[in-house]
Amino acid sequence: MAKIIAVAENYAFGPIAKLLTITKRLKELGNEITFIGFGSAYQLGLREKFDKIIKVDTNAKDFPTLMENEFKLNDLVLSSMDRSSVLLAQKLNIPVIWLDILFWWYDEIPDYLLKVDCYIKQDTLYDEDNHIRYAHKIKNLHSVGPMIDLNSEKVVRKRRQTVVAFGGMEADGVYKIGIDSNYPYILTEILVNQVDFSNFERALFTGNERIIKELNKRYGSNKFIFETLPHVKFIAELASSKLAIIVPGLETPLESFKNSVPTIFLPPSNSSQYMQLDNFSREGIALMSIHLADYYPRLEYMSKSLEERMKIFLDQLHIFETDKASHSDIAKRINNFIRNDKLHIKQITAQNKFMSSLKPNGTKLCIEIISKFIQQKGL
Repeated sequence: MAKIIAVAENYAFGPIAKLLTITKRLKELGNEITFIGFGSAYQLGLREKFDKIIKVDTNAKDFPTLMENEFKLNDLVLSSMDRSSVLLAQKLNIPVIWLDILFWWYDEIPDYLLKVDCYIKQDTLYDEDNHIRYAHKIKNLHSVGPMIDLNSEKVVRKRRQTVVAFGGMEADGVYKIGIDSNYPYILTEILVNQVDFSNFERALFTGNERIIKELNKRYGSNKFIFETLPHVKFIAELASSKLAIIVPGLETPLESFKNSVPTIFLPPSNSSQYMQLDNFSREGIALMSIHLADYYPRLEYMSKSLEERMKIFLDQLHIFETDKASHSDIAKRINNFIRNDKLHIKQITAQNKFMSSLKPNGTKLCIEIISKFIQQKGL
C-alpha cells in the first residue's frame, strides 16, 4: 500500500468533491493518505477521515518550502487539478497522478502536466478539440466515465425535500463572493421569498461554509436549512431528495442524474458553468433550466483565455444582479418547474439517457488504474 499526498485545487467544490470520491476508495484499500488544502477545498477535506490533514495554501510563495519535507515522506501525489503540488512533486521526483474533470475547458495545458506519470481525465462533455491538441503528448493518458460516489446506490427512500446546491461559490484568485459576485445572496432571496416550497418538508441549502453561515443568519428556519455537509452526507441527502435545484456545475449534476433526482438548473455562477449549461441544453438534459442567455446577449468566449472568460462573464453577471425583472421571472419559472410533475418525469428520462451514453464504472476504473500504478511502482 502507498503513502499518498492528496490535494485539490482551491476552486469551488468541483475538484475537491472529485478527489474525495476517489480517496475514500483508496483509504478502504489500505492506503495512507495525507490531505493538504486551503479555502473551499479545505472546507470539505477537513470533514473527511484522512490519516493527516494539513491546511496550507498551495498557491502561496512559501508553499514549496513549507511542504517539501512532508512531500518527501510520501510515495506519490494525487492531485485533483492543483498545479502547484504537481510542480513540487516533479521537483522532488515524486510520482504524480492527475485527475482532470475539465479537460474540455482548458485554453492551454502546460508541458509539466502533459508529463505527469498518470493522467486520468473524466469524459462527460465534448472534449475532442483538446483531445486532438494534447492527447498524443500525454505519456500515460486514461479516459474514464463519471467518477461519482457509489454510496448513494444504497439510498432508495425519497423524502419530501428539495436540495439547493450552490457549490463552492468561490475560487482563489479568480472570484470572491461579496467582492466579485453576490450570486448566492440574490438567488437565496429569490428562492426563500418568491418560490413556493409548500409541497416540501424542507429546502436544504448547501455550499461554501462562510456564505452558508451568513445565509443561515438571514433566512434559516425549520423550513429552510443551511448547512455545509461532508461530501458523502451531501450525496446521501441529494440522492434521497424529491428535487434538486442547483448551479450548472459538472459534478453535482452527475450525482443528481445518477440518482434519478429531477434537476432544475439555476443560472450559471461562473464562466465554466455558463458553457456547461450550454452543453447540458444541447444534450437535452436541461429541460428545467434558466440561463443568463435567456435575458442577455449570448457570450461567445471560448477563444479567449480563462481569465478573459471570467471577466466577460462577471461583467454580464453584474447586470443580472441588479435586474429585478429577471429576478421576478426566475421565481415564476422555478415555481412552474416545481409544479410540473410531467416535466419532472421527462427530465429524469433525459438524465438517465445521458448517463447511459457515457462510459460506465468511472470510479471503479479510476481506482483500478491508480492501484495498478501503485503496484507497478512497487509502493
